[in-house]
Amino acid sequence: MLYTELWPEYCNPSYRMPPVIEVKVALEQGDYVFPVAVEKADPSAKKYLGGFRNKVNGYLYHHAASQTPVVKKELKDTSTLRTRETQTSELRTLSTQSYREYGTQMERIDVHVDTRHDRVKGVRPYVTAAEVAKHKLLNTIKIQRFWRGYVARCLAHALRRRNHELDARDRQQRERAEEDAKQRAALEIARRANPQHAADFAILYNELDAWRHAELAKIKGSTLTADEKTKAMSDLLASETKALQSIQRLKHAAQRTAHAEKAHHTLELMAQPHRWQLANGTVAQVQTPATMRAKELLELYRALSAPVTPANLDGRLDILLHVKWTVQEFDDALTRDICDLVDREADLLNRRRTLKSMERLRVRLNNLVLQFLDDPTYNPRAADFHGP
Repeated sequence: MLYTELWPEYCNPSYRMPPVIEVKVALEQGDYVFPVAVEKADPSAKKYLGGFRNKVNGYLYHHAASQTPVVKKELKDTSTLRTRETQTSELRTLSTQSYREYGTQMERIDVHVDTRHDRVKGVRPYVTAAEVAKHKLLNTIKIQRFWRGYVARCLAHALRRRNHELDARDRQQRERAEEDAKQRAALEIARRANPQHAADFAILYNELDAWRHAELAKIKGSTLTADEKTKAMSDLLASETKALQSIQRLKHAAQRTAHAEKAHHTLELMAQPHRWQLANGTVAQVQTPATMRAKELLELYRALSAPVTPANLDGRLDILLHVKWTVQEFDDALTRDICDLVDREADLLNRRRTLKSMERLRVRLNNLVLQFLDDPTYNPRAADFHGP
């Protein structure tokens, strides 16, 4: 394998940029190819390694490697290299004196030599160049093995982490789907148990019709006698009638709730102040006697519609008295009916009658008070919410 084959095409160190390259431009008429000359840096030029500028005189100073001229090394003259004069050495005798005296003392009979700190050194085995190369090759292979193991462990760790993230994402998606399914199921159950809109009642009617057709098919496909089939059809009709009555009661309750919410929302709109846009673009909220009257009547209706408990009977009597004073400003059939109902409930409260026995009375009183609030004669703000 060649040395260049070990490197990918995009990072081959032996690649050399050609002096001219071809550039291709994609056009609608076809590809347009033209040559472009490549300007290469002069390798003999000095490299700029930075510097500094003197603020006093404005001179620019380069670093030493940049401002020092390149000195070319002179070539050695080899013309007299292999001559007799050159190859003949002159012998000279020189004497030297070292700075410190050294010597070696051998053991003998009259001299004692201390050998406690002596160390015996032996000759190490001779290592050839081939053995050194082999040792380097084995260590290189060992380093490569360790590095490849590290890269493999990193890759395995990344794969395990990716699989863990994918499993966690799938688990979250399943949990989210299960939660959405539970919410949809709870919503569907709530729509059937407490329908409020026309679509909810349409679902009930469609399911009832599907159930009737299924039961009818079972009866017709059974092996019952004619009398037993007639009795089963009669029971099916009774069950269907009972279910329709239940749906109708739910529809009446939903209508009453929707009517009460709509009335309460209308009263809140009546009690809001007028919003006038000024010349500077800001919006000013203006309270008028009509809006203030509507707000007082709204607070009175809220207090009258609040649930009654044995602990707030005195407060209920105060509210009834306040309602009576409010409607007595006008003398007509509606206000007299409201005063009559207020007096009747106050009398029953004073007689300590049960609260359940007065539920229908309170419903009639709330309806009459609502008519009172919706009449422009008593609530001038109501005229803005009625058609011409």
